Amino acid sequence: RDLHSFPTRRSSDLIEKELIPFVENNYRADPKFRAIGGCSLAGLFPLYVMLTKTDLFNAYIAISPAVQWDNFWLNKLEENYHNNNNDLPVSLYMTVGEKEGLNGPVKKFDEILRSRNYDKFRYKFRELENTYHAGSKPEGFQRGLQFIFEPLIKK
Repeated sequence: RDLHSFPTRRSSDLIEKELIPFVENNYRADPKFRAIGGCSLAGLFPLYVMLTKTDLFNAYIAISPAVQWDNFWLNKLEENYHNNNNDLPVSLYMTVGEKEGLNGPVKKFDEILRSRNYDKFRYKFRELENTYHAGSKPEGFQRGLQFIFEPLIKK
């Protein structure tokens, strides 16, 4: 399968060409700092965008992402990215619940990301103690927002 023909590409094109311009033209949004996040299967999407349109967003939040989807397709996408890039100039906050079924695959993806030593990659991973899949959202998003906005607050 061609990694860049995946159906999610249509979604990222829609976000890039329609949603972002609409938001930035109609709301008080700062085009110099964009962030995206999701949980579970929707948590896979920010990781996809991060590895295919890296400069579209500055920060990504992936809460219990379904990294095992389609026979670990994301791992292949990341390997392709790594083979062509030394840096990953974004912030990423990723979590998984200690007691959820995604625990092993997400922790393995965390190991892969850490092993790459990407330049300019600001990254934090957290395993949420005593937490199942549905319970990972509140703490994951709260801490994720704190992490991605921390550099802006310090200015």
